[in-house]
Amino acid sequence: VVPTREQLKLAVASCGDSVLPEVLKRALSSRQLDTLLECVYELSIEKVHFRLSAAIVEHLKGEFALLGENTVLGYVQSWIAALRSSKRWLKSCCVLVDCVVRSVNLLQKSRLKEKLKVELPALHAEALSLGSFGAAILISRCFFHVLAVEASYEHDVDFGCLERCWDRILDNEASRKSPTVLLCSFLLATMLSLDGNAHMEAVVENEEEICTCEMTEDQHHTLFCPKMQFFSLLLANIRTVFANCSSSQSVVLMRALVNFYSERGSLFPDLFKQSVQEARSIEPLKVTCSFVDFGIWLSKISAMLADECNNDREVVSSSVSELVVFICIVQTVHNSAES
Repeated sequence: VVPTREQLKLAVASCGDSVLPEVLKRALSSRQLDTLLECVYELSIEKVHFRLSAAIVEHLKGEFALLGENTVLGYVQSWIAALRSSKRWLKSCCVLVDCVVRSVNLLQKSRLKEKLKVELPALHAEALSLGSFGAAILISRCFFHVLAVEASYEHDVDFGCLERCWDRILDNEASRKSPTVLLCSFLLATMLSLDGNAHMEAVVENEEEICTCEMTEDQHHTLFCPKMQFFSLLLANIRTVFANCSSSQSVVLMRALVNFYSERGSLFPDLFKQSVQEARSIEPLKVTCSFVDFGIWLSKISAMLADECNNDREVVSSSVSELVVFICIVQTVHNSAES
């Protein structure tokens, strides 16, 4: 039985983050994607605190990946228009744009890619002007992903052009002070074979900002929490970060990471105590106990961290397992430098 519009709207409004309701599965299988997206938009207008669930987002990624460029481009243009015409910033439209960027093959959809390169920096500036800093961070990460795909996989790409594109994000003073934007700048500079040390230095010089940044806007929505966005980006790109920054910078980032998850209650006392005992078997590595403790703990609960950073679900799990090795390497290098 094909669900009615009212049934779809009720299901979207009440959907949790883990399981997609059967009525929404039937809607997607019966090609009611347009109706479902219309329900999302209506709920965004009607309910100030409406949040598009992670379960719906995950299933939409699969739907968007199968669509042709004209259809996807039409959706993106309508969401951008909705963002600009609404009296308040519609978070669900931001999430949908991000969902498209992370699910479609941008290299095969050049018109969509070029449209995003034009529109996202402007949307970023508009979000900042409206005081929607969480949305601005999400848009900047979305734009970073677009440029990163082009820098990494497209042939004969003009690195100078990509650098100038990203500079549009850095035109705003608030962006130049954002740890997430600075980390994106560092990662992009690395991809473009540029010196990104100034960006990383700006991040670590303001360690207090990283550790004490308030979890503004929606604390329970990782996509709109600047603090969660920074640490999910750090975890998702941990290999590149540690391979290209100094040992002292690595130590600052690790300390901030430990503090962040400690504050959020993610360091379970019993598990942490167990990790201290297990750390004794790694004494020959000559690394400080706190780093080893955290590494062991982190390797055990990588699935939990991946859930918390669900927008990077596909890369966080593997990155977390690599983090343990990097902790040992970084601290060993740091100890050698000090001696």
